[in-house]
Amino acid sequence: PTSPLEPAWSATGGWSPARRSGPRWPRWPSGRSWSAGPIQMVSAKMSDKTMIGYEIRDSPLSRFFASRQSIDSSQKSAVILSERIFLGYINLRGETSDVSFMNAISDVLGVFVPSEPNTIVDGDFGQLIWLGPDEWLLIAEQKTESVLIKNLQNKLRDIRSAVTDVSGGQTIIRLTGACSSDVLLKGCSLDLHRRSFSTGRCAQTLVAGMG
Repeated sequence: PTSPLEPAWSATGGWSPARRSGPRWPRWPSGRSWSAGPIQMVSAKMSDKTMIGYEIRDSPLSRFFASRQSIDSSQKSAVILSERIFLGYINLRGETSDVSFMNAISDVLGVFVPSEPNTIVDGDFGQLIWLGPDEWLLIAEQKTESVLIKNLQNKLRDIRSAVTDVSGGQTIIRLTGACSSDVLLKGCSLDLHRRSFSTGRCAQTLVAGMG
């Protein structure tokens, strides 16, 4: 059956109504970057896939973005949206008061988990993000999460803790451009001024009612 009128992408007219069948995903031109007015969107091609054993993996937003390529510096866009694809995401649980837990994390990652609320710790592995007093999100570089999970589980085997691979339900959308902060301010209730939200800080919130 034919789906109702839905927005589709037009190279000259931006978004316009179009009657389509099949899944309700916007149609994006392949092989190019596009700017919707002042907003430019770049990500993985539909055909870009990473082979993992016998599996083929698409980036979570590959259906929305049809191209991933360098942005033409001569093309000025107020906001540029891009996706950081195929990173690993590991949920860590443990007690900072447990010396054995803290030392085990340090042995594997080379850093301690952040104990200060809403802070981030960087390392060669990637980033550790504070989610709560006993919970952190480890964002690992591409193709390293399996080794990290194995090493963490081995080190924490006899320690009260949890290591969970949550990679399948996560992605990162990066906003850059002169008006990127305006988009975030419009979409969430956080105070993003530098005096309150400096480099190295993190927070959990809804953006445009989603999160």
